[in-house]
Amino acid sequence: HSWVPISRLTKTSRKPALAPAELLATISIPLLPFNLHLYEKLDLITHPAVSLLKFLVAARIYRTTVTDFRMAIGGIEPLVARNREIEAMVIGTKVPFPEKQLAQFKERFRNYIEGLPPSFLPDPYHKQSAIRLAERALEKASSYRGTE
Repeated sequence: HSWVPISRLTKTSRKPALAPAELLATISIPLLPFNLHLYEKLDLITHPAVSLLKFLVAARIYRTTVTDFRMAIGGIEPLVARNREIEAMVIGTKVPFPEKQLAQFKERFRNYIEGLPPSFLPDPYHKQSAIRLAERALEKASSYRGTE
C-alpha cells in the first residue's frame, strides 16, 4: 500500500505509471479552501473541442500571507505542467508583493513557460498567453484584500 500524487499516474501521454501487477484502490482528494481562483481556456476557433491552452491558478491567502499557491498549465498533450519550485517561492510571501519580488516571480514563471517544449504549447501565441495569464494571476494575488 503506497500513496502517489495524481501527477505520477501518467508518465507520458500514453504510458501508465502503474506496473502491471499494481492496482489503484483509493483516490483521496483534499478539499482545500482556496480563496483566489483564475481559470482560462483557449480553444481552436474552428474546433472548439480542441483546447490549446488551459491555465489555472488556485491560491490561499490568509490575512496577508500566501499560504498555498498552485499554477497549472495544460497544452495540447493531455499532461499538465506545474513548477512546484516556483510555487514554493510564492508561498509564505506577504501581500502585496514588493515590486522587486513581483518582478522576480513573473520572470521565473516567464522563463519556465518559455522553456516548455513545442509539443506542449506549439504556438508562440499560446506561450505568450500563458505568460500574460501568469502575470495577471500574480498581480491578482498581490492585490488580494480578503476578509480573513
